[in-house]
Amino acid sequence: MTQQVPSSRDGTSSSYLDKSEFEVLKEQHQFVRDDDDDKINSEDWKVRMARRYYDQLYKEFAIIDLSRCEEGMIGLRWQTEKEVLCGKGQTSCGARQCISENSSGLVTYELPFSYVENGINKLELVKVSLCGSCGKKLKIYKKKQRMKETSEREVPDDSGKEIAKVLQKKRHKS
Repeated sequence: MTQQVPSSRDGTSSSYLDKSEFEVLKEQHQFVRDDDDDKINSEDWKVRMARRYYDQLYKEFAIIDLSRCEEGMIGLRWQTEKEVLCGKGQTSCGARQCISENSSGLVTYELPFSYVENGINKLELVKVSLCGSCGKKLKIYKKKQRMKETSEREVPDDSGKEIAKVLQKKRHKS
């Protein structure tokens, strides 16, 4: 469905701003919505629509996209009603691409999910249930994250060596 908004007050202009509800929803989407911001912007129909959609999601378990985990990236989204009713993400594996229907051997992970939304860094704790093979993929992702963090902590220049030389000179003098 396309929402057409007249460009002038009387609606006589032939110029229309065409945006589908889906496009508006994509613009206004937030992984975790802020109640205070939504109250402030409650007059805007776009915010109200995005809030209604957000309220329909089931936010106990998330669906995870592990297709790019080997590159060090994952994606998360909340469950839809259809997924809750069929058990996807809770009684069966919550990986988006997984077709495993085996409910035995599921492990629930609580992940600290860090992401950027509207230029702001955010962090949420999210639950995901995964089968054994998808759990291995998640572990590969976590291993790559740890390696990335340790490489970022290392000092790339020789300032550590210079400090060590200064300390050695002080020890020789005393």
